[in-house]
Amino acid sequence: MKQPITVLFALICANSFAQITITDKDMPSAGESYTYSEAATQGLNFNPNKTGANQIWDFSKLKPTVQGSANYVSSLNTPYLAYFLNTIGIKTQDTLNLLLIKLSNIYDFHKKTTAKWSVVGRGFSFSGLPLPANYVVEDKIYNFPLKYKDYDSTPFYFTLTDPTGTLPFRYAQTGWRVTKVDGWGQVITPYGSFSCLRVKTKLIITDSIVIAGFAIPIPRTTYEYRWLTPGEKIPVLQINGSQTFNNFIASLVKYRDVPRPLPPVSNFTSNGTNGPIGTEFNFTDLTKGNPSEWIWNVEPNHVKFMWGSNAGSRSPDIRFDSLGSYDVSLTTGNKGGLNTRTRKGYITIAEQKPNGLNSPLNGESFMLYPNPANENLTLELGKLDAKSNIRIFSLDGKMLLQQNIQSTKTLIDLNSLPAGSYVISIENQNDKSNRIFQKQ
Repeated sequence: MKQPITVLFALICANSFAQITITDKDMPSAGESYTYSEAATQGLNFNPNKTGANQIWDFSKLKPTVQGSANYVSSLNTPYLAYFLNTIGIKTQDTLNLLLIKLSNIYDFHKKTTAKWSVVGRGFSFSGLPLPANYVVEDKIYNFPLKYKDYDSTPFYFTLTDPTGTLPFRYAQTGWRVTKVDGWGQVITPYGSFSCLRVKTKLIITDSIVIAGFAIPIPRTTYEYRWLTPGEKIPVLQINGSQTFNNFIASLVKYRDVPRPLPPVSNFTSNGTNGPIGTEFNFTDLTKGNPSEWIWNVEPNHVKFMWGSNAGSRSPDIRFDSLGSYDVSLTTGNKGGLNTRTRKGYITIAEQKPNGLNSPLNGESFMLYPNPANENLTLELGKLDAKSNIRIFSLDGKMLLQQNIQSTKTLIDLNSLPAGSYVISIENQNDKSNRIFQKQ
């Protein structure tokens, strides 16, 4: 009894992911919208050569970093309604920089028939002016029915139309699309598991820009891998990139998905990255994705959080108390999870150099120690000039102490100052130099 059941189970499994065919009914229509997620390209486990019949492509461990929506609309609902009648439009880019020319609000316009899915036009805006680019030779994406081992190699060509005759440039694009359905089987993503065809496309493109009578070609070659399944309308998975010899470098990983909470994308900056011992830096959170919690970490931990801030502050002030190079990490979180950004060697604390605000006085170097200081601070000058004096300021510019310099070595009493950071200004009748010091 076991053998027939085993055979039956094997037959069911063998037919679970049989070869499929893609038709025009599996392409999007105007008025349809589909959610997708993008994942990080770093650490992507993708072998482009894993192809052929009855394959399993497992991308179930992809982690979404950002979500978007592929919104297909009637051309009548775009800024280019007068140019592309009876087509399906989708916005593909916010901006496109072509050397000195910046185009915006970029749309592709598709035609869908029972025989093919193709791009017949593109829309651009320049300084608010809608500009059509009609394909002289359309860009054919798929022939239908699309099935395993299908192959197609076709050119495409468009020119940008200048309806006013006033554009300071001309723009055209020529290209060649080589498409091969090189595999079938099962693809697994966080969205689900699907019977699919894998479609490999090589795009050889040259953008041509003419400015002030000079023609400038911009060539590029890209590769696109798409996993198509019936009924999903957009690829359940798409990986774009470039290839040098046998080395594929991914630039985009995008897959069909459902709306879901996503972790933030941590990022930060500071008001400086190097200084002497005792320097305080203010760190500013630049995280995207609406974080609700922040955790700062500095290695080595020879630091102190200042002015009431702490490791959980959004934008803390941190004082660095030892020489060396410091790694700074920010972990942020929300309902979608946690994300960490680490900057290796971001902060450097070094011996005070006579440079910038700490330049020599009259070309003579001087020493100021210890820093941080407790009760006293010692100033040693290379030589003594007439009418030399010391002034100490708070960081908001208020003068707190003033003292004349009587010798090349001067002891400065700090007992009247509370703990904190200060600016000391050493001046004579010809020059002035400033330094920051820390009172503990």
